[in-house]
Amino acid sequence: NSDGLLYLMGKDSDVREMSDLKGKVVKVIGEGQIPDLVFQYILKQNGLEVVRSDTAVEDKVALSYVEAGSAIVGGMKAGTVELGLLPEPVATNSLKAAGTTEILDIQEEWKAAAGTDSGYPMSCLVVQKTFLESEENVAYLKAFVEKMEQNLTYVPENTAEVVETMKGYESA
Repeated sequence: NSDGLLYLMGKDSDVREMSDLKGKVVKVIGEGQIPDLVFQYILKQNGLEVVRSDTAVEDKVALSYVEAGSAIVGGMKAGTVELGLLPEPVATNSLKAAGTTEILDIQEEWKAAAGTDSGYPMSCLVVQKTFLESEENVAYLKAFVEKMEQNLTYVPENTAEVVETMKGYESA
């Protein structure tokens, strides 16, 4: 239900393109999940070898996994993390909190690596097969998907109202 919103963010980094990642450590959230898999695919399509390591490895891209984007942002703020793969809204928040910059737009890197104009799915709706055995659940699911499709039009046409509504959900 959304295309990728993933960025390689950095602080005081000399990385400007994928090939510059050789010999670097990139902090990544979601080991084995969409951000990780997408990034590894792009790296491999660019001829870059990936290793799992907390320290730099010559001629390879070291991926170091953390539990949450906040760990990456905190490390950037403290000067212990140079590069991190971050989804929105954490990527934008890192600009403010840690003074980072966008190093690479992963959506654009994906398009180049995959040879497509389409993004990759960043989130989706998954249900168990047993859920679909009930006609009532199938009707519910169809109504839910219909509402999601309506939001594709509603949100862009009512941005101010949506922003005001969402402000009520901000955490302290």
